[in-house]
Amino acid sequence: MINKKLRGLDEIKNEIEEPKYDYLEKFATMSDDDKSLLIRIPQEIRNKFNLKAGDKIRFYAKFEEEKKPELIIEVVRC
Repeated sequence: MINKKLRGLDEIKNEIEEPKYDYLEKFATMSDDDKSLLIRIPQEIRNKFNLKAGDKIRFYAKFEEEKKPELIIEVVRC
């Protein structure tokens, strides 16, 4: 005998519910001034985070053997 678990309507609605968050995906091209690589933060990202000149951004890079390097960028609020 096959034991199939029946699902209720609420359980099904929860599974197909769309995420309760919004996201932005933008791309930027780096340029070089012979001292550093420069990047311009897209306007939509700047507006969402309320970024302005003088704000700090933290770059965290993780390098593990036999794994793809990981780069995390976050806004630092003091």
